[in-house]
Amino acid sequence: MSHLTADQKPPRAVAAISEAGRRSAGGSYLRSRQELERIIGDLEVVPPYEGAPPEVTWVGLWNCEDPAEADSEGSRWLYCAVAKKR
Repeated sequence: MSHLTADQKPPRAVAAISEAGRRSAGGSYLRSRQELERIIGDLEVVPPYEGAPPEVTWVGLWNCEDPAEADSEGSRWLYCAVAKKR
């Protein structure tokens, strides 16, 4: 699962993205990390990369080889997680 977020984002950028989402055919909704965690519920979250804890994370960190290099402001607009039934 991946989802756009407004967490830690400039209000004007969030407003522009929200407006673009409202105008698109499918619409869009920005969710917080906590909202994604509630959606995942009791599913078992898979670690995003080797050595990482199993958690919802920024999309740039998913399956990365070097977390310090992969983490960038550009990757912090989307949260992601992979989860499975226990």
